[in-house]
Amino acid sequence: MTLIVNSDGLCEPRNPCGGNTAGWSVMKDGQEVMYEARYLMEGEGSTNNFAEYMAIIRALAWVWKFELCGEEILFRTDSQLVIRQLEGKWAVKAESIRPHYERACRGLAPLKNYRLEWVRREQNVRADELSNIAYREHVQKHGQACVARQMRPRSGFTGGKP
Repeated sequence: MTLIVNSDGLCEPRNPCGGNTAGWSVMKDGQEVMYEARYLMEGEGSTNNFAEYMAIIRALAWVWKFELCGEEILFRTDSQLVIRQLEGKWAVKAESIRPHYERACRGLAPLKNYRLEWVRREQNVRADELSNIAYREHVQKHGQACVARQMRPRSGFTGGKP
């Protein structure tokens, strides 16, 4: 039976430089067998694309940890960019993303039978929910200070009207 891995990344309250989270869920025979909601980082270098890649990378780590490389696995995400890049259809233009792309490729390469599928957000509800849970829990634990810190203007911003 196919393992279905749904993953999602988030960068809030703004992209880039917001708080990054990753959420992923594994389904087998219609039952959720594993999930994770994890806060990753915030500030410089945090982008939505980074979070999307990290969600897949963390799910791949689970596949490897439990020696499931011979299983049939369907990886699904609502990030068309990540799917098309991993399929080799789109170039990786952002150098900041390249190491994460390469890490995901290394994790996928030895798998015996996997597929990648882009899905609409409405079809990725559980993974989206998990990435949002991780963000809310982080904000609750660390208070609004972390959100305010993330909302500071980027260097060079002078404010006011253009």
